[in-house]
Amino acid sequence: MVTYTLFLICRNNSLILKRSLPIILSSTRADHIIAFDSESEDETVNILKQSGIRVINIPKEQFGHGRTRNLSLRYSYSEIFVFLNGDAIPADGWFTNLINSARDYDAAFSRQIPDENCDPLRITDLLHHPYFKSDTEIIIDSKSRERIMFDTVSCAIKREVLNRYNFPDVPFGEDLIWARQIVSKGGRIIYVPESMVVHSHSLYRDFSSIVKRHFEEGRLSSTAGEKIDIDYILRFLPSAFVLDAITLYFLNNLSDFEKLFWLIKEPLLRYLQLLSFIAGLNHDRIHDILKKRLQWER
Repeated sequence: MVTYTLFLICRNNSLILKRSLPIILSSTRADHIIAFDSESEDETVNILKQSGIRVINIPKEQFGHGRTRNLSLRYSYSEIFVFLNGDAIPADGWFTNLINSARDYDAAFSRQIPDENCDPLRITDLLHHPYFKSDTEIIIDSKSRERIMFDTVSCAIKREVLNRYNFPDVPFGEDLIWARQIVSKGGRIIYVPESMVVHSHSLYRDFSSIVKRHFEEGRLSSTAGEKIDIDYILRFLPSAFVLDAITLYFLNNLSDFEKLFWLIKEPLLRYLQLLSFIAGLNHDRIHDILKKRLQWER
């Protein structure tokens, strides 16, 4: 029987945990769970402890998504490590499907779907994501035609693999950088759509979030040698507008006025996204002082 430990990555997630913990605890026992909490200021720690979950306190200034996940090696010798962000709500079957797929691969990651309060443009992003839009499993290896992808919001990793290849200690994109390393060494990762979690950030309600997030995505894409040509730039805004309009049409939680408001400002938001991504692709031409101000914080 494969042994596993579930690590929850938490900070101020009390409201989400009240919804997610019943699902989590129906999938695995509390003594198989360890939570890393970075100085929560709400009831997160109390909720976790009341559920019988061990809590490891991480000073906020020492937290890093890659660094903290590497820390898991100190606390468990299980064969498989499962990581779940505290702001993600798993669906039924999430855990079993993820574990079963991870047994035959170096790592596996779940599908993400938007929450009910997500902004319309981010919903479009997730619905048309290169992986999350797929209902079938996708294997990522050196022979894969798909873009190398990995996401640690909900994932499973073999302990021996994480022990050999630690996550890089970077502000953004530690999962993608790690995945490229794994694949370059002959490893295999699998996307598991049957393992599903509700998780999304409303990026497009704040200009700063749009700029920082897409600048970082562009910077990360540049390290893999990715480029965009003039054809892509010309096609991006019209195609994004059509997809966003379709998303807005089918949303039932917005009034007609709210939909119209989003449709009017959509070109500006998508244009800002595109410019930020292009700036990230050309980050080597930008002064370090400005790049530091553009750093994305999750």
